[in-house]
Amino acid sequence: MSMNGEVQKPSLPTVKLLFAVSGNLCAFPKCTTPLIDPQSGSVLGQICHIKGNKSGSARYDPAQTNENRREFANLILLCNLHHKIVDDDEIAYTDQRLFHMKQEHESRHPGPSPVDEATAERFASVAITNCTIHGPVITSHSQVGGQTAHTIINNYVSTPKDEAVKLVLV
Repeated sequence: MSMNGEVQKPSLPTVKLLFAVSGNLCAFPKCTTPLIDPQSGSVLGQICHIKGNKSGSARYDPAQTNENRREFANLILLCNLHHKIVDDDEIAYTDQRLFHMKQEHESRHPGPSPVDEATAERFASVAITNCTIHGPVITSHSQVGGQTAHTIINNYVSTPKDEAVKLVLV
């Protein structure tokens, strides 16, 4: 936490590195959801803490420093569906399991990101800001013609208005 008690966000270079080794895919095994939708350019990925970023969050470790909480090694990129699944089941998704999931996923995508620098920059800037979504989010991937399969997630959570958003560039 910072001196005034707020949780600090990961740095822009850290988020860009996460995205670069992601292959533009959610890190959950066998998930094919892109982090950025190729057709619309919408950012679908979320930065997730392996060990929680604040007391009461999933897998929170009080001995971990705030610096360690926002470092590359403690962050994983997931789609919104898998982020919710992982955080709702701490017994099945331990920090050790998530570290292994991150390592396996990133080892499959060691090269540069399959998108350009501007897209990586857009992902990083959108992903590290406090975005609030009200109502349903409907996504469709790799579907053409006739019927389309959708994922619908209802979000009615808002960020406190008095919480400052700060970027710390390293």
